[in-house]
Amino acid sequence: MDRMYGGFCFLVVSLFVFAASVADARAEEGRTTSLYLTAGRAQIKDTYLSVIPYKGVDWGVGLERFTVSRFGWHRWNTRHLLEGEMAYASSNRRNTSVMSYMLSYEFLFYRRYELRCGLNLFAGGMMMLDAGAVYNPRNSNNPASAKAALNIGLSGMASYRLHMGRYPVNITYSLSLPAVGMFFCPQYGASYYEMFSLGNRQDWIHFGSFANYMTVINRLTLDLPVNRRSLRVGYEGKFRSMHENHLVYKYYSNSFVVGITWDSSLAAASPRAKRKQAVARAVADGYGNY
Repeated sequence: MDRMYGGFCFLVVSLFVFAASVADARAEEGRTTSLYLTAGRAQIKDTYLSVIPYKGVDWGVGLERFTVSRFGWHRWNTRHLLEGEMAYASSNRRNTSVMSYMLSYEFLFYRRYELRCGLNLFAGGMMMLDAGAVYNPRNSNNPASAKAALNIGLSGMASYRLHMGRYPVNITYSLSLPAVGMFFCPQYGASYYEMFSLGNRQDWIHFGSFANYMTVINRLTLDLPVNRRSLRVGYEGKFRSMHENHLVYKYYSNSFVVGITWDSSLAAASPRAKRKQAVARAVADGYGNY
């Protein structure tokens, strides 16, 4: 069974890495990079550690790259998102707390549809890889709960450019919705010592779907021009839910986003390449720094 899970995960990762390499190889005409910080509130519940819900603060850092491909007359785009986040939450009585650490990577690919009103719609698929842990310092036997998941699903985005006087402002909304995949969840009451030292690894990797594992990520951002870069401000909301082996894990966060966005494809481009990139920037006029 573990070999089947491993083979499935290897196949999924291989397909998405191949798609990413093909898209990026043909996508030297336009690329936008964003570096941003997030800060907000989070709510955590992990019954492997405690039945008590915890509320606190959440902050993180993210790196995004949006690429316009030559393939299909610039209608196909790719997007890479790498985020690291940390949350510190306490119980209602303030007598115990937990810390959450999570690193996630998203690869998204879109087909762009341009409407006559100037609105750009993007629809496609995505792959998401999550890894992290929740730590409760008061627990003696099982102080940490590991998290790991590999999912594929649907993604969508809408982008519109408006003008405030002479200054263009890009408004972008995106939705990531993983649908199926694999995730790690130990048996109820099982310790990590039993799993990794004694080899008791039965029923610890599961097939995920909307029935037992769900993730929804919403992002709404505004890019305001500042010299040759843009100031990015916005909102990011995340919801993660897992039900398996009589264990429940829920994570909610609502965060404010602030960062910078710039055209990273012009750094080492030749004059001829810059002329070609101008075409891609005109096509992707409704996203990022273009």
